[in-house]
Amino acid sequence: MKIFLSFICFSSIILGGQLGFAQYDPPPQYGPPQLVPPQHGQPSYGPPQYPSPYPPPPSPYPQPQDPPPQYGPPQSSGPTVTIYRLVKGWDHMLSQDAYEGTRYGYRPEGIAFKLFAYAGPDTIPLFRCLIPSSGGHFASSDEYCEGQQQERFLGFMEYQQSPSAPLAIYRCYNGRDHLITTNVRECYNNRYSVEQILGYGSRR
Repeated sequence: MKIFLSFICFSSIILGGQLGFAQYDPPPQYGPPQLVPPQHGQPSYGPPQYPSPYPPPPSPYPQPQDPPPQYGPPQSSGPTVTIYRLVKGWDHMLSQDAYEGTRYGYRPEGIAFKLFAYAGPDTIPLFRCLIPSSGGHFASSDEYCEGQQQERFLGFMEYQQSPSAPLAIYRCYNGRDHLITTNVRECYNNRYSVEQILGYGSRR
């Protein structure tokens, strides 16, 4: 009897395999889907990203911009005017005209320096002043000539040294005469003391 039952079971297994009976499959998996590891250079979510052939839309917010490149010489306060120095006896005088005082006995000494013709963000004016009590001249950035008499406006100078205004303009004094120069050694060699730097002028 045992041999007969074993033969039946063995025959069922053989016939089942030949007739294509269903085989055992693993049970389905439930729960959240398994994420496939992303490829190199792609985000871990959504579909693969590809470069767009169209440019991105402009941003509605202001974007920082680089300043435009600067070419040529340093920026200055515009064209310059030449200032000449004249002398008569002990009195030195500045003028835009090299021969302004020749009819009164003044002798031209040459170009003193150059000022700017127009005002800029870093400029201050320079005036020629007269001391009525002595007849001597000096220069000042004060419109009222420090309590003396203004004779004329000379031009604009910068109040700080810069590439466009590299020359310091010294006002020196020897107890009688005011000497205006860009060479401080001229003051010391002629026994003048430096009163102040009036401002800075141009070379060109």
